[in-house]
Amino acid sequence: MEADRFTYPAMLPPEIAIWRGWLALHEAEFTGYDYNVRLGNGTDPGPTFNDATRRMWIMNTQLRLDAVAQAHGQWWIFEVKQNAGAGALSQVRLYCRLWRNQFPGQLPVNPVLVTNSIRGETAAFAEEEMGVKVYVVTPSGYVPPPA
Repeated sequence: MEADRFTYPAMLPPEIAIWRGWLALHEAEFTGYDYNVRLGNGTDPGPTFNDATRRMWIMNTQLRLDAVAQAHGQWWIFEVKQNAGAGALSQVRLYCRLWRNQFPGQLPVNPVLVTNSIRGETAAFAEEEMGVKVYVVTPSGYVPPPA
């Protein structure tokens, strides 16, 4: 079970708690979870660096999506964000575009934002105008920091 994992690469502890909260509700709806998938070309530091350093630099500068899974014959790309804002919407949309570029001819791709908090108008805009499915969940065992 995905919720039984100890870690999820690239997610911070509050994001892990949010993700586990989402998994508790929706894990069975999806299959084939993968995490920290590198997307895009990254940045090549140039030929003055040795090949190993260049490969490492390129990998470290690629974008990495939080999670991806399949359901209903489609890919679902997840961005997990504490207190999500408009930037998270653009981020997950960019990941979907890079996914389609990197894996052309694959299944359709759907952007998903999983968060513990988002402004109502931002969530409505996400779903109505940007096609981003938004899940607001209570993190599993997560206690927000004092304001």
